[in-house]
Amino acid sequence: MRWLYFLGRAAASIAEAKTVSALTTITIALALLLCGAYVASVDCLDEIIRRWGRVSTISAALADTASPEAWSAAARTIAEFSDVETAELVYPEEALERFRRRGPEAAALVDGVDAGALPATVEIELATRAVDLAETTRAIVAQIAAVPAVVSVDYGERELRQLQRLVRIVKTGGAMGALLLALATVFVVSSTIRLTIMGRKDEIEILDLVGATRWFIRVPFLLEGAAWGLGGGLLALVAMASLQAFMVPHLGSALSASVGGIGGTIGSTLDLQLLTPALQFGLPLGGLVLGVSGSAAAVRRCLNARVA
Repeated sequence: MRWLYFLGRAAASIAEAKTVSALTTITIALALLLCGAYVASVDCLDEIIRRWGRVSTISAALADTASPEAWSAAARTIAEFSDVETAELVYPEEALERFRRRGPEAAALVDGVDAGALPATVEIELATRAVDLAETTRAIVAQIAAVPAVVSVDYGERELRQLQRLVRIVKTGGAMGALLLALATVFVVSSTIRLTIMGRKDEIEILDLVGATRWFIRVPFLLEGAAWGLGGGLLALVAMASLQAFMVPHLGSALSASVGGIGGTIGSTLDLQLLTPALQFGLPLGGLVLGVSGSAAAVRRCLNARVA
């Protein structure tokens, strides 16, 4: 019976202030949506880094002073590495012909260029099973660089470093932003509950006079905040599901068009999941925590001065 009273009193309070309750719920939903978008973006960037080694081709340039036999020996040595799927020796003449086949503009750029201007290279494809992290790619590149006749190795290192730097910035800035959003949301809920307490001052004083305990008075306010928080979490969940359904199918193609090269290949094969299982559980739970925390802060501050 006591819990029926608590639930009924919280529901009545929400019904009496529909507009305030709706605005508070929407505020919590927006805060959670921004936090969810931050978590999803970090997960997406981490996934791009994990896929980097899977889609990139490592190109090892060979010394011009080395003989064709030394080039072939270098290609065979690289092919024997456990993490290498294929290692193809590309002679300067073939490299020039491949560049011409890119299109008329590329052909015009190398018109009259002697094949000797290009180095022989070994084009390396890594075994998919071996590459889960960018650090693994770096380790393999270090092995390749130690092979005789190899003078340089290119695997998009500069772009990868820039991407990792972006991930660090997003994680640091996003974490600070999420904390500020959480504090602001708790303040909004707390302020709303304080207004509710002020409006029910006479009722609270009567309950105090007839011997009601502190928790008996507080629980309806906590349930009210919990209802706002849970409603906000569910709204944020619906919004994230909508983004997953309507926006994600276009993100991969947009990344391919805007980045190109290795990044474009990653974008074309990337299977984004904005609404991960963790977020499906975390958004309603986060809303519940925010709502109860804001209510608890207001109740503790206001009722302690009124209830003996």
